[in-house]
Amino acid sequence: MIRIFWIGKTKNKHIRELIDYYLKLASRFQPLKVCDLPKAKKGVSKDEIKEQEAQTILSKFASGGLNILLDERGESFESPQFASFLQKKSAQEINFFIGGAFGFAPIVREKADFLLSFSAMTFTHDMIRALLCEQIYRAFTITAGKEYHY
Repeated sequence: MIRIFWIGKTKNKHIRELIDYYLKLASRFQPLKVCDLPKAKKGVSKDEIKEQEAQTILSKFASGGLNILLDERGESFESPQFASFLQKKSAQEINFFIGGAFGFAPIVREKADFLLSFSAMTFTHDMIRALLCEQIYRAFTITAGKEYHY
C-alpha cells in the first residue's frame, strides 16, 4: 500500500480534482490512501511550527515501511527510474510525506528512509501534491508495460 501524507488541506479545488483524478487512475493498480495532517498552531515561530509538524509526521512513520520525504535536498529520478524504485520497494508499505510551508524539521529528515526531490525548482504545496499523484500513476503504467494515457 502507498500512503501519502501532507500538512493541511489542498486549497485549490481544480488541483484537488486533478489529485482525485490521478488517485483514481492509480488505484486501479494498487491501493493508495491520502491523509491530510493538521497544520501547526498559528502565532508561533517557524521553528515551533516545524517542531509541531515534526511530531505529527513522525507519529505516522511506519516501522518496517519506507518513509519518503519530498524534499529539495533529495535524490531526483526520471520517471522510468522512479517506476523501478517503487517496484523494488513494493513489498513494503510506502509512505510519502509533503511538509508544511516551512519544510521539515531536521529530526524528520534524519529519521526518514529516503529524500526525494522532484525538481530544483520550488512548487506550491498544492502543485507538488498533484505532481506526486501523477508520477505514482505514471510509475504504475510504466511497470505494467501500459501506454500512458491522460
